[in-house]
Amino acid sequence: MDDSERQTSVKPTGFGVRFCAACLLLLTVPSCRDAASEPQRIPHPEVSILAVTPRAIPVTFEFTGQTEASREVEIRSRVGGLTEKRFFKEGQVVRKNDSLYLIDPVPFRAALRRAEAGVAEARSRLVGVRQTVARLPYWNVGPPRRRMWMMRLPRRET
Repeated sequence: MDDSERQTSVKPTGFGVRFCAACLLLLTVPSCRDAASEPQRIPHPEVSILAVTPRAIPVTFEFTGQTEASREVEIRSRVGGLTEKRFFKEGQVVRKNDSLYLIDPVPFRAALRRAEAGVAEARSRLVGVRQTVARLPYWNVGPPRRRMWMMRLPRRET
């Protein structure tokens, strides 16, 4: 027998038949509705009607913005210290040479006293050095003789 002459037959199985029946059933169920079960209609909302009358309404504009001074001045102290008092108010106009702050004067007074003590010490040293120079004969001699006197001194070798 030839392959072309051979006939094959396909037998339906139990599962395939049940599957096809279930699909047909599912497709036909939605079309079996009652004619009485129509979709519910949504009621129209109630609307109120107003008559329009012309009238004048003032035009107003609202803008947001920031204000800024035409000139800004940054205030920095030339010295450090604690601020005791402020002599101006925020936004107040100040002029040249106006006092703005009072800084704690105690550390500055202490520094002044230390500096004055240093000056007094230097003056007393100057007086002592002048007295010592007055006692030495070398310093009483004029410049040309001083050179000759320096030549006579023994040189130290270091």
